[in-house]
Formats: sequence, structure tokens, C-alpha cells
Amino acid sequence: ALLEQMIEDHNLLSHKVLLFLLEPGQIDKNVAGLIANKFMAKYQKPCCILTKVDDNGKISYQGSARGCDKTGIVNFKEICEQTGCIMYAEGHQGAFGLGIYSHTVGYDDEVAGELIYQFLDVTDEILKDTNDETIYYVDYIYQGANVNPEHILDIARLDNLWGKDVDEPFIAINGLKVMKDMVTLMSPDKKPTLKITLPNKVSLIKFGSNQEEYEKLLSETGYIEIDVVGRCNKN
Repeated sequence: ALLEQMIEDHNLLSHKVLLFLLEPGQIDKNVAGLIANKFMAKYQKPCCILTKVDDNGKISYQGSARGCDKTGIVNFKEICEQTGCIMYAEGHQGAFGLGIYSHTVGYDDEVAGELIYQFLDVTDEILKDTNDETIYYVDYIYQGANVNPEHILDIARLDNLWGKDVDEPFIAINGLKVMKDMVTLMSPDKKPTLKITLPNKVSLIKFGSNQEEYEKLLSETGYIEIDVVGRCNKN
């Protein structure tokens, strides 16, 4: 939640690299790499989670960095080294420790420091041709409401297999025509959950929805056509 708020407050998604500058204790350094992986996957940008280090008044930010192979950024360590403003980049090309010098104490000062600005400017330039549109690699694509319930259940029953190097499958539905009577917003006042029920009774569930998203799917004259990407689960 802290990092999500920082993204909003400081418009971090305007850059090609998702860079977080943290105060000591905000994020446990032992899980910084794991969290960087999660944010990299969610926003499909290289992610750096760095925490302030004060060495007798010499300020630096140090932590974990992750590249983003889904958008073709497989040499992020090399890119960081090309900026010419880092202390170190140690590890693999896609997962490594990163340090950058700075003379400020972070975003609370509303200025990140000259080297931080330079790092963002140079990486923005190097990665200027990368696509900012979210990309999903899917294992199967259905057309319209033609979703086979048995296929969904077969995949859902294999959930004990997903792990390292065996990614959980994503399924896409292209051109799904959603009519008003197919849509429900459950728990609207507590945990809004969007539910779209297909004619064959397969349910599409989106957690963390809201009233506005729900209303966008309500057509008074026919249907709203959408594309869907999701995982297979058995209730």
C-alpha cells in the first residue's frame, strides 16, 4: 500500500523505470527483491526499490532492482551501468543489487537529487522505444462467450503445479458481449467484487472493483464488448 501511494503521489509511472526511494524501515530489505518482482510484473516496467543510507552525511539509496523480460528489457543491469551515475550494480542482468548516490533525503524534500534525476532521464532515453501498453502472454484465447467450462476446471485442478519456471496459465476472452443482466457488483460497500456470469454459468470475478467500473458495463440498449484476461479457479 505504501508503494502504491508513492506511485500516485509522485507520478512514478511517467518514467520508464519504476523507482522507489524509501526511508529506513519502510520496507524490509530481505523482501525488497520479492516486492520489486511483484511491482515489475504488475506495471511491466523495470523496478528499483532503494532505501536511504546515511554514511556520515553522504547519502545514497541502495536496494534491489529487477528488469522486465516481458517487455524485452533483459539487460537492465547493463542499462543501469550505462547511466554513469550509479554506485554499483551487482548480480544478474535481470535481478541485482543497485546503489545510487544522492545528496537529499528522498521524496519528502520533493526533489530526488541530481543523480536520481540523471538516472531517470538516461533510462527514459535508453528505453524510449519500449511499449507502455500492458502486455499479457496467454495460453489460450476464447472468442466471445464460447468458454468451455471443463477446460477451466481441468486447468484449475492443476494449481499445485504452478511455481518457479511453471507459470500459472492466463486465459483470454476476446470480444465478450456483456449484457446488463450478466453483471453483478457484490459487497459494494465493503469489498466491491465484479461478477460477470456467462450463459454457460462460468463466472468471471474481479476483486477490488468499484461502482464506476460496474456501471460502465451496464448497457440499456444492448451490450458492452470487452476483452478479458484471467486465471482459472474452481469454486
